[in-house]
Amino acid sequence: MKFNYTPVYIIAVATILFGCEKVIDVRIDEGTAQFAVDAFITDLPGKQTVKLTHTAPYFKNSPSAGIIGARVQVINENTREVFSFTDNNNKGIYTWSPTRNDTLARLHNSYSLIIIYNGDTIESHCRLNPVPPIDSLSYEYKEGITSKFTGYIASFWAVDIPNRKDFYWIRTFRNDTLINDPLYMNFAFDAAFEGWNADGLEFFDFVRKAITPFDKLYKLNDSVRVQLWSINEETYHFLYETQVQLTNAGLFAQPPANLPTNLTGRNKNSTTTRPVGWFVISAVKEKGITIKK
Repeated sequence: MKFNYTPVYIIAVATILFGCEKVIDVRIDEGTAQFAVDAFITDLPGKQTVKLTHTAPYFKNSPSAGIIGARVQVINENTREVFSFTDNNNKGIYTWSPTRNDTLARLHNSYSLIIIYNGDTIESHCRLNPVPPIDSLSYEYKEGITSKFTGYIASFWAVDIPNRKDFYWIRTFRNDTLINDPLYMNFAFDAAFEGWNADGLEFFDFVRKAITPFDKLYKLNDSVRVQLWSINEETYHFLYETQVQLTNAGLFAQPPANLPTNLTGRNKNSTTTRPVGWFVISAVKEKGITIKK
């Protein structure tokens, strides 16, 4: 069936779709602020951080207020060793630093995050899984249709740990700055995605090359550093849902949904410490390279 669209008809449709200029004020209740936890702990040497803040109203443009006066501990459930985190600057940023050349985390050990605040105790648990080494990084030059798509595509090379169900978060730094655009968040189940039979294999091509932003290829003298995190399955799904919510836009966007949390408050009737956020402890392997001609 053939339709002939006249310019008048097209203009009329455009006017209907885009011509509304009436301003509608929508009143949104702020709701009760919640206790937000950002606790991504690694086995990398140096300082580890747990951030505590109150959630903020949707349209608030200023940073969320830090929670001060909390008691924060990470406990090794295998050895019962206690690591106390302190908020030295009263900004809700609680840190732990090694007293010697040591790290907090031990492979295959389980850990508890314990936060005591306002008479309530918030807790979470996580096991530290192993992570394979990154063998090397490589790059190849690509001539695109425009300068925007011309440059170098980098890849990392690693082999998934066999005979395990592994989940990975691949984080990339360009010139020592984390590429944190949600479009470029990179995850893997074994050496590929869930549903693929990729146990014990070399990471698949599309996972390896995803360390390169598809519309911001690397240039000469750019440094590329890749971290491979050994997250658990729950964190894998949490990060995936986070990516979905952060990129949920456009004509076919779905209504926003609350993200899950692996934190619980022992006082179920508390109105001030309903926790949201996430706790994970991860092993990390990293490697870097500089793009040369």
